[in-house]
Amino acid sequence: MQGDSRTTNAPTGRAHVAKRCMALVGTVAISLLAACSTDSFTAPAAPVTPERSNGAFTDLLTGLGATMDTVSGLSRLVPAEAITRSKTFYKDGGTLDIPELGFTLEVPNNALPSTTLTISVTSLAGNVVAYDFEPHGTVFKRPLVFTQKLTGTNWLQALLSGRSLSGAYFKDTKQVNNKNGRAKVDETYDALTFNESVSFSITHFSGYMVSTGRAEPMNDF
Repeated sequence: MQGDSRTTNAPTGRAHVAKRCMALVGTVAISLLAACSTDSFTAPAAPVTPERSNGAFTDLLTGLGATMDTVSGLSRLVPAEAITRSKTFYKDGGTLDIPELGFTLEVPNNALPSTTLTISVTSLAGNVVAYDFEPHGTVFKRPLVFTQKLTGTNWLQALLSGRSLSGAYFKDTKQVNNKNGRAKVDETYDALTFNESVSFSITHFSGYMVSTGRAEPMNDF
């Protein structure tokens, strides 16, 4: 009889444990749902976009943010003249070139802030690889691509000295000193060097240059 009693009570004991486990799982599940409810869930904070005084913003995907660093600019082996090229773009985009300086600006489809836009690019006279873009303050819906051929520049010397190329933004051409090849820049950007060209993305105008890295600050930068 005792053997029959043990046989009868064994399933009851397992059922009791199972019920307790299910209750525990239910309690945990309810706690998790409560924690994930819209009333208690806190969404990750949106990234803060650095703003300039004109309201334009930094491209956070490709930029390294506001810097106000002093940098050394990539130099041409032969000084360039100030050359201006202009082109009217439509929603399908296109390219603007200064072939004699090895420069190309690519405007992708649906990047313009309006139906049409006339863009002007002027190379800064002298040795520094730098350009002024107009209309100043323009902010684009999609990043444009700045590409500079490296032939005729000192990029190999920079590379051999352990320096890497990057893009840099300046608000005013007065921030670029062509006498010593330095500039005070407001933003810097990762760049891709490939097939003797360097490229980086830009989302707003005014001026851009190719940097070979930080330089020691000077009174005349």
